[in-house]
Amino acid sequence: MALNIVLVDDDPDILDVLSELIELLDQEAIRVNSGQECLDKCKEGKVDIVITDLDMPDIDGLNLSKEIKKINTEVEVYLLSGYSSILSEKELADSGIRKVLAKPFTVEDIQEIIESKLND
Repeated sequence: MALNIVLVDDDPDILDVLSELIELLDQEAIRVNSGQECLDKCKEGKVDIVITDLDMPDIDGLNLSKEIKKINTEVEVYLLSGYSSILSEKELADSGIRKVLAKPFTVEDIQEIIESKLND
């Protein structure tokens, strides 16, 4: 089963790397450049996973996760950040973030996300 994974980052290089990894793992990568685009995709149809950057111009990853959960509580949201130590467990739980992926992330990090969802 192929998952629909929305990638949210304002850095095209990060989107390139992430989408390539996800497609190598036989999943569907949907690239967007902003939080609003991500919310639009969530409203349009089936989204299984969102991997989002913490710092973006229009909405940060924590608030984006809260908005996604209002649309669909089943979507798993993962946060990419170089600053994971500044986020408290409460902030993450309150925003619905499943896990923080430290930059730089690994192939194994992405594979673990996919396998976790497929095994649900």
